[in-house]
Amino acid sequence: METQLQEIIDRIQKEGVASAEERAREVIARAEKQAQEKVREAEEKAQQIVRKGEQDADRMKAAGEAALRQAGRDLVLSVHQELENLFSRVIRQEVVSSLSPEKTGEILAHLIKEWPKAEGDDLTVLVNQEDLAAIDAAMNAALGKAISGGVTLHPVRGVSAGFRIGSGENAEFFDMTDGTLAELLAAYLNPRLAHLLHSDGAE
Repeated sequence: METQLQEIIDRIQKEGVASAEERAREVIARAEKQAQEKVREAEEKAQQIVRKGEQDADRMKAAGEAALRQAGRDLVLSVHQELENLFSRVIRQEVVSSLSPEKTGEILAHLIKEWPKAEGDDLTVLVNQEDLAAIDAAMNAALGKAISGGVTLHPVRGVSAGFRIGSGENAEFFDMTDGTLAELLAAYLNPRLAHLLHSDGAE
């Protein structure tokens, strides 16, 4: 009887241990599967984060490069414009410096000698008020009173140097003032300045 009881107890224990071991294996397998799924999900999320980060970095890099290129273009245009403005100011200063009252009087004398005017038409010359007397004296010295008698000098505002000249009633004046001459010179020289600015130094 005791032997049978012991066998029953041993069988129960054996079955219990086997059942517990089976449950343990199931729990472990389930835990491992869940762990693998969690790892896979974590890896997928990590990859998504990395891809998004790379995309954001690429966009930021592209935007930064575009902004840098635009800033470079703006700087070049700004410097170019400043140089043109400086160039124009220098030209204007040189024109004013070259058109002294004495030089203007000499230029007028040569121009008046060659001026094709009808008989009875007087020449009218518009000049700077401050330089009028000096221009008149230089012109008369070069022409002589007889020739310069048909020329009238009038003061005009807005002219630093040079002159405007015309003949007859309702005359259209030829503009040889500092402003006009400077604009003509700048229009001629600025393309050459632009070429120099954009030149790569090659012959």
